[in-house]
Amino acid sequence: VVQAGSDDPAERLAFATKLDSRTHEIQDRAIVLQHFYEDRVAALERYVSFCVMLHAMASRCSRPWFRHPWDVARSQSNLRVATTASPVSASDAHNDDDTMLAETRTKLQANAVKLRRIASHL
Repeated sequence: VVQAGSDDPAERLAFATKLDSRTHEIQDRAIVLQHFYEDRVAALERYVSFCVMLHAMASRCSRPWFRHPWDVARSQSNLRVATTASPVSASDAHNDDDTMLAETRTKLQANAVKLRRIASHL
């Protein structure tokens, strides 16, 4: 007895040999669609189900009984998970800007002194 949807290759081959040529032709054309479905749609379904399962697991684990619960949407460094990590923090960047401004101001003052000396010799 052949069961519907059997994965046994011998049963599938026995079933396929009983089909007429027109059915074989239709089946051969459907193989392309079946491969497309497996490569694209089924892979996307597996990925989405994995993401749902991982999120459910993370949300469950984020509320341990012995610790304060944490926000699943944040990483261990307390950055948003969906953002790219910045190589320099905003406060460091602000301090760097201040340092650059001070250095530029010092250079301009030194150049102004040089120009005054040159102008005084003329």
